[in-house]
Amino acid sequence: MPVKSRRIKNAVTDGNMPENMSYCRKCTSIKRLDEFHKAVDTFLDTNGLFSICKACINTIFENMLSTEAGSIQKATYRVCKLLNVKYDEIAIESALKQIESRNWSFKDSFFGTYRAKLLTGDGRNMTDANTTDLTFQDNVVIQYKDTMESDVIHVDDDVKEFWGEGYSQKDYYWLEKTLADWKKTHKSDTQAEETLLREIVFIQFAIKQARRDKGKTAALVKELQEVMKTAAIDPSKANMAGAGKSIETISAFIKMIEENDPADYYKDKELFKDYDDIGRKYFIPYVTRPLKNFVVEGSRDFSINGSENDEDDSDYFDDLSLLNGNNGEEDVV
Repeated sequence: MPVKSRRIKNAVTDGNMPENMSYCRKCTSIKRLDEFHKAVDTFLDTNGLFSICKACINTIFENMLSTEAGSIQKATYRVCKLLNVKYDEIAIESALKQIESRNWSFKDSFFGTYRAKLLTGDGRNMTDANTTDLTFQDNVVIQYKDTMESDVIHVDDDVKEFWGEGYSQKDYYWLEKTLADWKKTHKSDTQAEETLLREIVFIQFAIKQARRDKGKTAALVKELQEVMKTAAIDPSKANMAGAGKSIETISAFIKMIEENDPADYYKDKELFKDYDDIGRKYFIPYVTRPLKNFVVEGSRDFSINGSENDEDDSDYFDDLSLLNGNNGEEDVV
């Protein structure tokens, strides 16, 4: 491992970099000029070179790529923001095509190729880097659409068997996710229910494809509504999963009784008129008794201890007669 001489260290400290050498603030090493990319921000990088070497930039991009799930756009955006470089999707597409056509190593050549496309303008009349602002700009709309091949979603054989062949990995992912969303809110206990849900997802996928291709969707939407009615999951019926029981309200409970076990009809209406004996135990001592004392002259019944003997029930009817003004006599029809 080469050891830095005291002369080089002092030269850097004094601001006098050795000829054909530059300093990387990431790895803190002094390297040759050809190990640095040409800068786009000459206001800060007055030597015309990035302050981070090519190797460190490649490492940073690789780390960004892994943290952004393989999205080239996201990783490039973050690196551009870090290095104060303009983010441009046209330059990304052009760089990817050139790397693919020449079989270059993606990790080692992408950012350098991307920077070169920015400097040359890539057919957009940006031939002079000194007159074009290639520094980072905020409020950029990014179209996240690319992923690395190593991060492609693996599709199991049973998934292909369930949905059929001929779909891309992203299509299989969308189909599986949509079906899972349906199963969260709707029943799929039987094969028939699951089959209908799968057909609904197929129709949704067809609608999605038709809209992407700017085609007509009226017939597909109508077909979707018919299948949903067949599956009894249209919004009007609201046959939600987990709702296997009726809504627990008194009206629903009464409806269930009337449909499955009709209520009996009794000719003797007095048989269950006061099943809990509320009249004798509560109404007489607390309602008729004080009213009798108030209305009937000379009545001084202050006892509120209800009698438990059946023969005392006759007092109840006598009290009612007094309140009606019959003086204990029965009504004559």
